[in-house]
Amino acid sequence: MKIKTIRINSLSLIIIIILFFMAFNANAAEENVSSPDACSQLPSSVIIDKSGNRIFINKPFKRMISLYAAHTENLFSLGPDKEITGVSKNEAYPPQVMTKAMFSYHDDAEKFIGANPDLILIRPMIMRWYGNLVSKLQKAGITVVLLQPTLIKKFFAYWRELGKLTGKKIG
Repeated sequence: MKIKTIRINSLSLIIIIILFFMAFNANAAEENVSSPDACSQLPSSVIIDKSGNRIFINKPFKRMISLYAAHTENLFSLGPDKEITGVSKNEAYPPQVMTKAMFSYHDDAEKFIGANPDLILIRPMIMRWYGNLVSKLQKAGITVVLLQPTLIKKFFAYWRELGKLTGKKIG
């Protein structure tokens, strides 16, 4: 009798856990999500940027602005071209950047918001010195990601993170 009760209790617990997770997945949205509140409801990839923010990715970003030349070059090497809608002002490589809208962290937030990006890639220095700009962009619903590998051994992880953001498989 005791063994039968343990089996029933174990089975009940497993069913409750399955139903719990099914309830969260039933409400999944079909867009990018970068807020922790929504993460439990979406099947997504997660990256943690240099500021410690968790970025939840349900689908690739399609309107990206890169404010760091290294990010821009790496993005182009992954293949997205039309998805990159803006780059920082002083970029000249690869040649495709010359066809993109130019931005600077000195610009008003309204210029970025008017371009309707779904992702802005920056490096940590921009957050430190222009945190007010970053805050305004985030409040406008734009996902801002701080990336900058500091060691050679971290570059593969960095490229993998860019791959997750763009939907390109890396390694």
